[in-house]
Amino acid sequence: MARKIPWGWIGAGAALAVGAFVATRDSVFGGCSEDEFRKKVVAAARSEVGKKDLDKYFKDAAPQFVGQHPSWCGIFALWSLHQAGLALDVKWITGVGFLRAKDITTDPKPGDVAYYDKFSHQAIVAAVHGDTVDLINGNGTGGVVALSSPEKSKARAYYSISNYIKDAQKGC
Repeated sequence: MARKIPWGWIGAGAALAVGAFVATRDSVFGGCSEDEFRKKVVAAARSEVGKKDLDKYFKDAAPQFVGQHPSWCGIFALWSLHQAGLALDVKWITGVGFLRAKDITTDPKPGDVAYYDKFSHQAIVAAVHGDTVDLINGNGTGGVVALSSPEKSKARAYYSISNYIKDAQKGC
């Protein structure tokens, strides 16, 4: 007869051998690795392509603007991070946003945030292909969440979400 062992008894990063299979907390409940968090951010953003559910995005990331709906690309980016369990204590601040200068990177990865001077636009990086990036844009073409693939050099900056991931990993 198999004995059930509560996962709480097994420390984070520990494993339980079951026959030839080794079950880790991550393999059962989803990972706490940087790659897993990045995938969750991209999946959340991608799930909204073609949609414009402003109340949902604003209630989560900028509740002070519910019903007002100013430009929302950055609010959508922050909402995407929240859906992945990142930056949960961060809310949108008017005139400031949520991006931190110390987090600028020259090597964007999926889940990072691209920033453009034009309209102070922000978008989630979905993938990087050499000189181009695939982006998921809140308030994109047609006023919905939309995809684009601009040249990587067109962005003013890329903001890494690595520090938000490190903060979230403390609870894993």
